[in-house]
Parts: sequence; C-alpha cells; structure tokens
Amino acid sequence: MAAGASADGEEATHPPNGGPAASGLQKEEEKQAEWKTQRSQKRRYKAGEGWGGKKRQQQQQPHSDAREKHNRQQHAGQQRGQGGNQQCQGGSQLYSSRQPQGELPQWPGQPRGTLGKPGQVSVNYLDVNLDKMPAVAYHYDVKITPERPKKFYRQAFEQYRVEHLGGAIAAFDGRASCYSVVKLKCSSQGQEVKVTDRHGRTLNYTLELKETEDLEVDLNSLRSYMKDKIYDKPMRALQCLEVVLAAPCHNTAIRAGRSFFKRSEPGSAFDLNDGYEALVGLYQTFVLGDRPFVNVDISHKSFPKAMTIIDYLELYQKQKIDKSTNLDYKRSDIESFLTGMNIIYEPPACLGSAPRVFRVNGLCKVPASTQTFELDGKEMTVAEYYKSRQYNLKFPNLLCLHVGPPLKHIYLPIELCRIEDGQTLNRKDGANQVAAMIKYAATSTNERKAKIIRLMEYFRHNLDPTISHFGIRLGSDFIVVNTRTLNAPQIEYKSNLASVRNGSWRMDGMQFLEPKPKSHKWAILYGKINYLYVDELQKMVIQKSRKVNLCLDAKAEKLYYKDERELDALFRNFKKNQFDVVFVIIPKVPGASLTDRSSKAKGRSELAATGNFTTQCHSKHRSRREPQM
Repeated sequence: MAAGASADGEEATHPPNGGPAASGLQKEEEKQAEWKTQRSQKRRYKAGEGWGGKKRQQQQQPHSDAREKHNRQQHAGQQRGQGGNQQCQGGSQLYSSRQPQGELPQWPGQPRGTLGKPGQVSVNYLDVNLDKMPAVAYHYDVKITPERPKKFYRQAFEQYRVEHLGGAIAAFDGRASCYSVVKLKCSSQGQEVKVTDRHGRTLNYTLELKETEDLEVDLNSLRSYMKDKIYDKPMRALQCLEVVLAAPCHNTAIRAGRSFFKRSEPGSAFDLNDGYEALVGLYQTFVLGDRPFVNVDISHKSFPKAMTIIDYLELYQKQKIDKSTNLDYKRSDIESFLTGMNIIYEPPACLGSAPRVFRVNGLCKVPASTQTFELDGKEMTVAEYYKSRQYNLKFPNLLCLHVGPPLKHIYLPIELCRIEDGQTLNRKDGANQVAAMIKYAATSTNERKAKIIRLMEYFRHNLDPTISHFGIRLGSDFIVVNTRTLNAPQIEYKSNLASVRNGSWRMDGMQFLEPKPKSHKWAILYGKINYLYVDELQKMVIQKSRKVNLCLDAKAEKLYYKDERELDALFRNFKKNQFDVVFVIIPKVPGASLTDRSSKAKGRSELAATGNFTTQCHSKHRSRREPQM
C-alpha cells in the first residue's frame, strides 16, 4: 500500500494501486473535498460553525479557506465514528478502519454525561451468571412420526429421553431440535414410545435422534464476543440458551410466542366477558449487551374459559336452555365464538368410550332431532343414534357441532361438549375484550415489577435441572442502571416557544411559524345528531384557526351521512375537489362500539384519500368540547 505525507507530516493512507496517478488525483480532490472528522467538527463548533452554532452562514467559504481548513483537518486523522469508514483521496472507494472499542464518538463541544438530571432506575433485565457454563454444547436433530398431534411431542421426547437415552438431560425445543452438554447416543433406527393423554387415550410415536452437520455449539462465545467481534453475535449459542431457558416453563404454563401464561387459580380468573378470561404471562428472552442478560416482562392475553357449551350459552348468550330453545337467531354469534376452537366430547357412560378432543368447524343447519348421517349404510338422526345406545338427549332441539375433518360428517350434540382449557387462539379480540384488557393491564411500574418477580418465583428457573446442567444462573432482581433525565424539547411558534405541560405541548395563544397564504378548504361530515352541534363546531374551528394564524374558508362544506358505508364516496369526492381537512362526527348507536366505528371511519378516509387531506373523527358524546382538538 502506497503512503504519502500529509500537510502536517503524518502518513496518509492511500488505496491499493496508488503511486503518481493516485497522488495526482489526490491533489485534484483536495481542491474540492472538505473532510468531516470528529476533531475538525469540534474546531468548527468552537468557532461558531459546528452543529447548532450561531454562525451557520460562515460554513460556505471561498475555496481557499476550504483548502486551509482541509490541511488542518488532515492532522485529525481519517476515521469517522467507531469502526467507521475511511474515505481515501485517491478515489471514491471506502475502506474499513477500526477504531478502538473504548473510544466512542463525542458530540462536539458537549462532554458526555453532563446534560440532564442524574439518577438511577431498575430495568427489567436480569443478570446471567455463566461461570459454570461449559464451553461446548451438542446440537441434535429430532424426527418424530407421526407428525400430528404435535402437542404431545414434548411428552414423547421426555419418554424417549428416559427410556432410550438413560435419563441424560437434554433441552428439547418442542419441534425438531435438542441440545445437551454431553454427547447423546444416537440410533440408526427410530425408537417407539407411548404417550397417554389426560383422558386416558394412548398414542404411539417413533423418535429418531441424529447429530447435526455442525454438532458443536460454541457456548464460550457468549463470554468472549465483546472482546473478539462485537458485530458478529454468537447466534447459535444464543438459540441454544433460549431453548434451555424455556425448559422449566412448559410443564406448568401455556406457551404463546415467547411468553408463558400461568393458569388462573380457582375463583381468581379475570373475566373479559363473551366467554374469555385474561391470563398473565412471563415474557423472557436472552439479549446481548456488554454481557448477556435475560429480558423479562409481563404479557396479557385472552383465552377461552373452560366450561360446558351449555354454560356458555346461558352465561354469555343469555339463553335459557330447555327443550324448546331455538338458537337459530343466535347462530352467527355462537358460530364465530366456537369455530376453530378445541372442544372435549364426553360421551355418555353407556357408550363406554373415553373423552376425545375435536376442532369445531361450525354449527349444523338443523338440530339433533333432524340432523341425519349415514351409519352402516343406514341413515339416521343424531338423536336416534344416541337413543339406540340407551341414551336420550336432554335437548334434542339444540343445534349440533360439526367437528373433526371438514369433509367428514361428525356431528356432536352440544350438551355433551365442553371447551378445552388453556388453548391459544390466533384471533382478534373484540372491542369489549380490548377495553377490559386495557383496564386490567394498566398498572403502576411497581405493580408490574411485582408481577414479574412473582412469576419468576413461580417458574423457579434456578432450581430446574436442565438450566442447572447447562451451568446457568439467573439474578433474582432487576439490574440498576445510571440515567440522566433530559429536559423536554420546546416547539417554536411565531410568537413564542411552547413547553411541555401535563404531558403535551399546548398551542394556546400561539401562531404557526409560516402559514400557507392560500385559504384551505374544509368540511364537516355528521350523522344523526342535532345540527346545532355541527354549527357550534364550525364556529369553534374558525375562531381557533384565526388565533393560530391558519387560513381556512369562512364556511365549511357540511354534509349528512346515514351510515359509514357512505363515507367512501364522500371521501373520494373530497379528494377530487382538493379538500385539506375533514371533520367526521360519529353518533352513538345502541349495541355498537363507538371506538370500533371511529377506527373504521378513519381507515376509510385513509384508503380513499391517502396523502390528500387530514381527517379527525369525533364522538358526538364528548365529555367536553375543547378548542384544542
């Protein structure tokens, strides 16, 4: 690599294939370029030219001044930021230049750690002691057949571990991988195990264990990654510890994503209405900072309550179940709740069968007394089938559930089914559940921390044999970090600066800095409300716009709409006529969620007129009408 002398006599690095040609290019580039390094930024700042300086106009100087400044800057070196790029003068290529990791970029003219009010806070991270962790773990592929049902994979692997691995401790991810700190005995042929579910049904699985192509996982990289290559994170080791960390939680909690939800204790369930309850879960994951930590937090999720379907109909659908009950007019609500859910079918004792779990496809069109199916070439109703087995249905007038494979005709009476507990549903919560969940989850930071600590004590990670075998130990309390609380920024208006007050920037008595001279077109859309309120809103907006130096048309375009479906055409018309602001007043309708209707109206406006005008949706029933909206 060729080297040339800088203006201050120090060596300046040039790109490969340097020499006279590169030197000539360098001199040509010096006339144009102005290098920005940390030290040169400090010098400009002190001269009033740096970031936030008052003499910004002095940044544009004659070329002769720029060349003199460039000569001074070369002495500062050619690095920009930690591990930043080094731009060479002989061409447009960028070359990596590592900076010592201890030296972090400094803001010009402002010493680090001096702004704001100092303090300390606890953060939801736990220390991880890795002193006893072995240097290497071993990664194995696990193949389980049949593929379904997958919810018994962990039980099958546990049985396999005890029977065929001699009780060796291994962390299984529940799908296709396991990790161990000792080498496991692999077999060329699959081994059969038997699993018994909680209803007494026996399932047979075949497991095969094989070494992965890259068998060894370097756990020692978690101790040394900060010293070696901070940008090359030890992801395989991190993935291994994620599986190990989850080991104590699977047997006593319900998993959803990275969170583990503890089942509610009898009598302490938080009812979200409509058949759901709220469970509290522990979110946990390994993160890498200057050393490994475990990030822990609280999760809240709705789960269907474990109860008979008859109880659900009586409690949440307000149906009195007897021999004359007709569910046809409630079909939509019942079907939307039950479809996709697992139910437990409990056959009568006279049938001599064990309970079974089925997935609901929907409701049948007719009740059990008239719903037919074919059995041994003979067609009969569901009620007749049970009668032939010495069981008379209590409610033959109720609709049946269509369960199992959709193409098969499996119909079950509602009275013999109940909702399985602890099942995770991937469905959107209704407005009632969301509102109740927000109230339940909104707690103080101290209460939130207390919930996390209680869940950590419940799962008892440090007492788990798998975690202990991997030599990991978690801290029992949050880590404490130093903080500096900065003053809230101010917003500059035409006449003054606005500071934060009660969590917001109030613009009372302020005027916009540079308003557009043209008059803005605006409109008000309203539903079934008193027209006087619409007129009052128009006057209030006009009055406020004058105070803030905003130019609006003297009168708004006021249009009535019957329901939200008419908004699409209205918004398209506003877009065509180049309106700037639209206010939408949404009246309250019995039985309909105002929040849900407001969000739908907002969504319609964004789809119909993206980037053309701004909408603001208001409820007719506001506790108070403020000038600042």
